Amino acid sequence: MKSEEKPNVYHVPKGYDSKIVVKGLVAFKTLLLWLGFVALGYQVSKYFNLDGIMKLITIIFHMVIGIVLLTPRISHPDRPTYQILIHIILERDNNKYSSIDINQYRKI
Repeated sequence: MKSEEKPNVYHVPKGYDSKIVVKGLVAFKTLLLWLGFVALGYQVSKYFNLDGIMKLITIIFHMVIGIVLLTPRISHPDRPTYQILIHIILERDNNKYSSIDINQYRKI
């Protein structure tokens, strides 16, 4: 046996993401973020003293926005939309043009 080899050592492969999945459909983190959007809609309706149909419309609007921001786009199937938007906002350079490259923010 070579001195460089270390027996019984486990290496985690790069790019391996573990997720807690609820009912085999939705990741737990995604579910919590979506519930956060719904709670935000409820708080907005309370802040503006909305009643009845306007309160329902506000909460449904936040539900839909939450789904849109938490689902991946066709152009970037490995990340949800909110992560792409954060990447664009934080790493944007105003002095030069750069396209949104999927490999630029992908965890490798």
